[in-house]
Amino acid sequence: MQTEKFKASTQYGDWLGTASADSADQDEFGSWLEANGHKYDGELLVGLELVVGENHGEHRDPVWVHALYAQKGDFDNVKAMIESARGPVVVRRVTVKMPLLEFVARFKRLAISISRHDLLSGREYTFPDY
Repeated sequence: MQTEKFKASTQYGDWLGTASADSADQDEFGSWLEANGHKYDGELLVGLELVVGENHGEHRDPVWVHALYAQKGDFDNVKAMIESARGPVVVRRVTVKMPLLEFVARFKRLAISISRHDLLSGREYTFPDY
């Protein structure tokens, strides 16, 4: 059994930040995973990790997506289990390959904010209106 921290990281970590996404109305990521045989009955999708390999100036698909599932339960039960866990949370991790555009298409909106060596994380910034 492997243990990892749920936090984005790369080999050098030159750019750090946050991400936020809104589920799509029609084609949510969990539905796609279920339709493609990557979900067991009753599991709850609790996390996604996107990994893009070395590009060297030109992107080449596929990307890797790790889907993290909690064992059977509804959102409230799983939330309570995670909050009360002492130590690592046990999940089932499924890795799938997919084109980057297919990953992005699973969300209504997706925002990623990264700054060089975390310089701007959590900071307000201002800029002139032109």
